[in-house]
Amino acid sequence: MARDQLWTPLSKPEREQVARWFASIRGAGLHRNNHMFFNVMTLAFLEQEGFSRASDAPVMNHLMEVLEAWRGGGWFIDG
Repeated sequence: MARDQLWTPLSKPEREQVARWFASIRGAGLHRNNHMFFNVMTLAFLEQEGFSRASDAPVMNHLMEVLEAWRGGGWFIDG
């Protein structure tokens, strides 16, 4: 939503630095609740911007499968 203000103005080295910081989410411990979305969103952003790894897609798919399994009655049930 704020791409023009927060991402576009960055130089290539600055974008790479931000991407490295975002990438620190890889392998981080996650609570089995809606916080799993944060990992998915961050990895999806890295993919969109060309900073993905081959292991990111399977992780995102797994997390989304877990999250989708919690749906019920229009709400997510946190684990």
